[in-house]
Amino acid sequence: MAMFNEDKNLKSGGCADEIAALIRDDLSPKMIQEQLENYHNSDIAKSMEQMDRLGRMRLIRSIEPDKLAGIFKYVEPQEAAAFLKDIDTARAVFILEKIDPDAAADILRELPGSDRSAMIGLLNGALRKKIELLVSFDEDEIGSRMSANFISLDSEMTVGQATRAVSFAEDGQKEYVAGLRLGRTTDTQDTSGETLDTHPVLTGREDLEHLLPRFTGEIQQVPPMYSAVKIGGQKLYQIARRGGEIERPARPVTVYELELLDQTGPADYTLRIRCSKGTYVRTLCHDIGQALGCGGCMSSLRRTVAAGFTLEEAVTLDRVQQEGEALLAPLDSLFRQHPAYRIQHPRVDALCRNGNPFTVRQPLPEGLYRVYGLEGEFLCLSRLEGGVMTSLKNFFGA
Repeated sequence: MAMFNEDKNLKSGGCADEIAALIRDDLSPKMIQEQLENYHNSDIAKSMEQMDRLGRMRLIRSIEPDKLAGIFKYVEPQEAAAFLKDIDTARAVFILEKIDPDAAADILRELPGSDRSAMIGLLNGALRKKIELLVSFDEDEIGSRMSANFISLDSEMTVGQATRAVSFAEDGQKEYVAGLRLGRTTDTQDTSGETLDTHPVLTGREDLEHLLPRFTGEIQQVPPMYSAVKIGGQKLYQIARRGGEIERPARPVTVYELELLDQTGPADYTLRIRCSKGTYVRTLCHDIGQALGCGGCMSSLRRTVAAGFTLEEAVTLDRVQQEGEALLAPLDSLFRQHPAYRIQHPRVDALCRNGNPFTVRQPLPEGLYRVYGLEGEFLCLSRLEGGVMTSLKNFFGA
């Protein structure tokens, strides 16, 4: 039975004056760094915002880059952009590469155009492309909310068809393989966050397997503070970066399958999760840890199924650039998890194309169906209930 205890007695709240006093005292950078280990990163960030420029510069120069990156998670973008000007270029780039891309983009938007371009040019290739896309939109433009994920659709599809298909695809089930680390809770609910608490792990694999059914089916989940969920017009992560926390109402989500795949260490496990849109896997890991009495957080995450597509069907960016549209999948492939129904009579074909329900005489199971017309054209996604097929979304025409 494994036991872990990495307790840190972090000071929290109302510590800005104490931290400022460290800078005023004639301490070496090493001593300042050692003293700062007693404070939470959010308190150090708050102190930085209240210091004058000289004090802040001394503080920044005393902090190791890894620690500094953690502190920047709690600094407002406008302030963080100003702070970057007091940091040497290598450190500034390191910080931007360590924090979340959307947070880095928020900071870079606050820099003057020439400074922003120069800083982006120093980032690593993959991150640079992502940041360039995100910062090309102003914060109040819809493009600033884009994700790097995408769905490929047929080039002959109309805009109306594409938007209808994507809205359904986004609502589909998703599957992940995630790492669960027991014995540690963090402010972000994953291992990249600041440690809030540690506990001995007094449970084993059998205890975890016995617990998992409690987190299967429709469950109530409180979204994490580090998330894009909006409450009162503010994104939760913006509040969290300022060191704040507010009450969040629980939301219903569905975990269709929750399987323990492996135990990779004394307190480390690998889970497979098939869940609904809106499910936070890191919150699931956190809640499992709480239920076991030792705390927990997510140590890794990999999406293995999205919109019905698996990793085996994924293609590299190089292949996309080489083969282009030849790789595009037909529209109905987004709904291939549902069975197909082929219309056999012209009258029924006409009813369906006019948006009318029609009777199905075959003894088929109730549920969602891909409906095809007489010529094999994909017409709509429909629900069969009580022997009647009713269209949910039409994909023919404009």
